[in-house]
Amino acid sequence: MSLDKARFTQLIQEFKLKELFNELGWDRLNRKEVIAINEDNYSLEAIAEKRDFVIFSCSPNRNGKIPDYSTRKKIENKISKLYFEHLLIYTDADNHHQIWQLAIREP
Repeated sequence: MSLDKARFTQLIQEFKLKELFNELGWDRLNRKEVIAINEDNYSLEAIAEKRDFVIFSCSPNRNGKIPDYSTRKKIENKISKLYFEHLLIYTDADNHHQIWQLAIREP
């Protein structure tokens, strides 16, 4: 699939991540995982998949913020037990910030 730079940028800035990966030719995946870290539950929604590589969007913390580094690392460790290679995209509740966390592992 071909996606011009302007459209790519627009979709990222508008937090339309499902549309972005769909337009890039990724497969849709309807799957959710809930990861418990301390007293918080984080909902990870699969937004795309290609050859067992899964992209998840992660819910913000209870304050509407992106989880801190330590929490993101714990989420990553737990999701790694379920999905070998993946991309976690964290967003805040106001859709102002994103953090992309990539996990690619050698077999």
